[in-house]
Amino acid sequence: MLPDRITRLQYSSGDLADQLFLSTSRAQVNMKTFLGLLIAFISVSGNENQEVILKGVSEQNILLPCSCSSRNLDKEVIWQIKETTVLHYQGNTSDVSASYEGRAEIFLTKNDSNCSLLLSNITLADQGMYKCNFHSTVYNQGYHHTEYNYAFIHLEVSVSYSICQKSGPGNDVNGNVRVFQCDVSRRHPEDRIDWQLDGQPLEKPSTTDATYIAPTGLHHLSSNLTMELNGNSEPKCVVKNPAISTSISYSCSKHTDPSIQDHTFVKSVVSSSVIVAVVLLLVFSLVLYHCQTSKRVTEEKRADVTTELWELNGSNHPKSKNLILVTAE
Repeated sequence: MLPDRITRLQYSSGDLADQLFLSTSRAQVNMKTFLGLLIAFISVSGNENQEVILKGVSEQNILLPCSCSSRNLDKEVIWQIKETTVLHYQGNTSDVSASYEGRAEIFLTKNDSNCSLLLSNITLADQGMYKCNFHSTVYNQGYHHTEYNYAFIHLEVSVSYSICQKSGPGNDVNGNVRVFQCDVSRRHPEDRIDWQLDGQPLEKPSTTDATYIAPTGLHHLSSNLTMELNGNSEPKCVVKNPAISTSISYSCSKHTDPSIQDHTFVKSVVSSSVIVAVVLLLVFSLVLYHCQTSKRVTEEKRADVTTELWELNGSNHPKSKNLILVTAE
């Protein structure tokens, strides 16, 4: 009985081993299936890069960075702002939307791993959330698959203003009561001049005048502030706009009185017109004089030849006989 029992036990052990082997195989298959689904999910969902916030200035250029190492060269690269396509790149060919025509440039023709976008002459309409879309090839233990990648770049655009701040008219430099004047060219109707002292807004009343500058199409803002100074700090004027952010620089080299600008502009135009008219008149006079002189010289030569012929025919000059003989022959 004992051998039979041992045999049966051995047989039972073999069945158990087979069952364990089958269970292990199923687990491996399920694990591979799970890993495959996970890879597929990662490939579809993509890798989100950290959002980048950039600040640009209107009428200047800015680079939107996007590194695309291991990029799949057979796949497209798309730059978007919201749902609008800015640039579509595939097969060394770039298609740019109409609003970015001539202002959007990508560097993939020079570097396959640089999907950055250069925007030129940006405006307030260019600000917003940009998205860089591309595909990369990932190699892992002899296998490779394609991942969908994207990066977000938030662009904020400010408007640049050059402010001239100087002493105002009637200013008493030696006294505590001072007059300050601020001049700036206004680009938007909502622009206004505010005064600050040590970074804090002043409630002191100030006068602001706006003058239209015809040649530039801008409006000149001039603000005067009169206040008593109790310390070493002086007020500073700034440009405020509730709808946009502003970028301010201080310089008086390009600021002059608008009325002088207009007068100078008109004067230069009139002077140029007068100079052109005088030059044209001189050229016309020289041409007319040359024509009249040529005509007079020609007539004088004809008259001299005619007179000489008559004199030869009416005299006994040997030449006249020869002429008559030649004519007779």
